[in-house]
Amino acid sequence: MRSLRHIAFASFLALQACVTSQDVLMRSSSHLPLPLGTIHVPPQDSGLLLQGSIAVSGQSSKDVPATMTLQNGLLHGNNGNSSQVLGPSYVSAPTMQVAAEGSIFMGNHLRLGLGLEGTTEHIANWIEVGIRGGSDVSVEGFWAVGSAPVHSTAHWQIKTFTPRYSSFSGNLTGNDTTVSEKTIDTSASQGFYRVGLHVARRQGGPWAEVQLISIDLLPVSPSADDQWGSNMTLLGLGWSEPTPLGTATAYARGLVSKGNVHPIFGLQWTGELKLGK
Repeated sequence: MRSLRHIAFASFLALQACVTSQDVLMRSSSHLPLPLGTIHVPPQDSGLLLQGSIAVSGQSSKDVPATMTLQNGLLHGNNGNSSQVLGPSYVSAPTMQVAAEGSIFMGNHLRLGLGLEGTTEHIANWIEVGIRGGSDVSVEGFWAVGSAPVHSTAHWQIKTFTPRYSSFSGNLTGNDTTVSEKTIDTSASQGFYRVGLHVARRQGGPWAEVQLISIDLLPVSPSADDQWGSNMTLLGLGWSEPTPLGTATAYARGLVSKGNVHPIFGLQWTGELKLGK
């Protein structure tokens, strides 16, 4: 009798182990300070330098459609369940943001930076590495990684599939599907990275930049533990004018996401201090 109980219990565990779920994202919205960074004004001098920039930018509060992509790392998406996106997702940002970044130029080619961007209530932060070259025309490639405070609301539909077996033969005959819904509202610090290229004249004038930004937007999905985020492109154009007190920069940027362009306009001041001779 005890053996029969053990067999029945083992069979029950086997059936339970075959239950799977699929999370379907029906819609989501995320609000955050966009961590776009300051404009990378090339150094006016050479050698070991300190450079500091502060920028103020304005943009529309209109929601930007976002393409959601799986951002799973080593800690997510390992339990056998799955998730997918079905409905629309949107991103919005404060109408005005302030960005500040401090950099140290190690010689003529290497730049190390720390930056902040956001409002008095919500601030994104990052560390950055840049490799620069060129004399009259500066070309800098850079990479940044950091975190941003994201408030997100996600509405999920959860489909649970339970195997159905024949009571006579024990063979699998199909699945029983149950559907539930869950809304997850969170405020959390989410990771991001961006890579970019900036081209400008060393002594001022027009410049152009392009950045690729990847940011986590949603916490893990209800049953699959999948992390979802968005990849966006940032294009920028502007004019920098060196003065005895620093470099003034005016710029226009466009955040490109899902075929839409979200315009951003700003002004920046950059100061520079040479260390040593």
